[in-house]
Amino acid sequence: MKRNRDGITLVALVITIIILVILAGVSLSYVLGDNGVVTNAMKIELETSKGEVRDHLLLNLNDELLSCSADIYGTVTDISTRYNELKLINFLAGNMNYKDTEHEDSSAVECIEPLEDAVAITPKEQDVDISDDVKNTLVSKGLITSDKKIYNKYRIIPSALSAEVDSYGKGKKDKDIFVLEAVNEDGTKITGEEGNNTSSGKYQLIYYDKDKKATVLETISLYMTNQS
Repeated sequence: MKRNRDGITLVALVITIIILVILAGVSLSYVLGDNGVVTNAMKIELETSKGEVRDHLLLNLNDELLSCSADIYGTVTDISTRYNELKLINFLAGNMNYKDTEHEDSSAVECIEPLEDAVAITPKEQDVDISDDVKNTLVSKGLITSDKKIYNKYRIIPSALSAEVDSYGKGKKDKDIFVLEAVNEDGTKITGEEGNNTSSGKYQLIYYDKDKKATVLETISLYMTNQS
């Protein structure tokens, strides 16, 4: 009888171990699986980061739009002399000489930088009817020159936009990176040899994950006229 009890005890122990192993596997799957707690938490954190970058970028551009609108209020000047991609790219790139206004409280953000494989493109011409004197003044301030170039792709620096984004957007090239890419009117990306493309004024804010999968977060227009 003693041997039988020992045998039953050993079988019970083996069964207990098997059950514990199964429970451990289920627990790990629940925590670390594709739909696990950790994975879902990371997904939520990434989506929050995307929203932070998008919202703060738009907030800065909207502030500039209000400033530009105030500049031309009560005049016949077209807002495109103020709100255009040449000025706004400089503003986002942190160029402190971008300003053409009297608003001393306006400051550059320094949240973008050209990607390694970016090519220069020509800013859209300012389609405004102005006198030569006014044109020369605007040219001297770098606002309507056609010889200055901007780039078709910029890496966004998330930490410059929001302190909440500390785990994403720190990658290189097209992995885990937020990018501002110039697009044509039909939404296709502007590519090709340097200087052979003219900007449409439209850009897409895109996030490329670790697998190079692209998510378009927003389409932004950095060029505006009084007829927009």
